[in-house]
Amino acid sequence: MSRENVIKLLQADVVKLEFIKADGSLRMMNATLESGIVPYTPVKTAREISGNSASQPVWDVDSSGWRSFRWDSLREVNDTVYTEKLTSE
Repeated sequence: MSRENVIKLLQADVVKLEFIKADGSLRMMNATLESGIVPYTPVKTAREISGNSASQPVWDVDSSGWRSFRWDSLREVNDTVYTEKLTSE
């Protein structure tokens, strides 16, 4: 599964993500980028929310707020192991 596939899934529906937080703990999040769920946010790009391209901002549907995860910490997407290696950007 590629980064592009994950983004397409997020844009289409709520996705179950599992990743390792900066403190080393495991985090599970139901997240989306689906425009019918995410409230309007006056931000031009996702990079402006996250601050860098190594992180992906998403809408956490359980806590109703913007959160982000690092691509290199992503472990599972909808119970499927995420294996894409991060390339230099």
